[in-house]
Amino acid sequence: NGQRTLSAVDSRKNYYDKLDTTFTNTEQAYRSKTTFELIRAIAVLYVSSFDTLVYNHDKLLKWSRRLMGERLFHMIMRLTFYGQFVAGKDEYDIKPVLDHLRSFGVKSILDYSAEEDIEKKFDKISDKQKFKDKSVKQYEYDDVVHGRREYYPVARTYFYMNEAQCEKNMDIFLRCIDVVAGATHGTGFAAIKLTALGRPELLLQLSEVIAITRKYFQQITGQISMGLGSITPEEFQKQLDQRFNLNVENPEIAAFLKRMDYDQRGLMNLFAWNGLIDMDTLINDLFKVPNLRTGRLEMIINALNPEEEEMFRNMMRRMHTIARAATERDVRVLIDAEQTYFQPAINRITLELMRKYNKEKAIIFNTYQCYLK
Repeated sequence: NGQRTLSAVDSRKNYYDKLDTTFTNTEQAYRSKTTFELIRAIAVLYVSSFDTLVYNHDKLLKWSRRLMGERLFHMIMRLTFYGQFVAGKDEYDIKPVLDHLRSFGVKSILDYSAEEDIEKKFDKISDKQKFKDKSVKQYEYDDVVHGRREYYPVARTYFYMNEAQCEKNMDIFLRCIDVVAGATHGTGFAAIKLTALGRPELLLQLSEVIAITRKYFQQITGQISMGLGSITPEEFQKQLDQRFNLNVENPEIAAFLKRMDYDQRGLMNLFAWNGLIDMDTLINDLFKVPNLRTGRLEMIINALNPEEEEMFRNMMRRMHTIARAATERDVRVLIDAEQTYFQPAINRITLELMRKYNKEKAIIFNTYQCYLK
């Protein structure tokens, strides 16, 4: 028995040694797939190339379910599209799939994919008028973009219903972490989406803050890039004093400079971004800057009302709950990239969570959209 076990380990090690990251060795690339799985993949790809089928997939699925009945419909889906893209419906269903992949050196990222997409009648940002007069063009509301779901297939999106639904989504992610811990033996990832944990418009506002902050920084310093720690506080104060004739001894400006975030080299960041995930910090207190004409501290965007402040704190509380659960279960959490207009906010929040929870080992991971230029 010992020899057979050792032989199995050596054989599996050979799989790892032969992994071809150039993907030019087809024998190695498809070693884990059966002939049926390869034929199914080709068939699914071929069927998906017909635009008419793709654009009308919802209607086709509904008609198929009615004609075939639930049992036959589910069996056919399991043998075709469901079987191609979905590992299983629960921990017991997916475990054989994960074990099979692991035997070939492939780790798993579990992504719970049962969220509802945005319905046409709700496919509007409720704060359309709120963003209408903003100066940052890339974050303006666009009827064309938000109406395209009627005609084109788009990525899965969480639609904000209420805070109770966000709590349910958090519970789903916590169960997903439990499944990863049990089914992957501590080697897998749980993928989550921030839009599932709170009101997406708040992420849009935060993305806008980041864009305006960059413009504000450029206006003061004249620097094109706003890299972390790219200027000392003395240099920043000098620019305020000489270029804008602002008295840096002014109590409000002095308080602003004191609140700035500094790295170990003494270089500054415009805001103490860790306040985003600090449950005791209000967003309205975090994003205040000196008006370059009057010197008075003002919100860099429209202030959040008390309800919105509470919603943002709730979003961060849910994220902390997930991060702590992942730390306790030794599970990695991959925060999914989403629409580009949410991504600056998601990146910033993820970075602060990484600073907090990745001190001893990597728990929180970000997603980089390498296909974007």
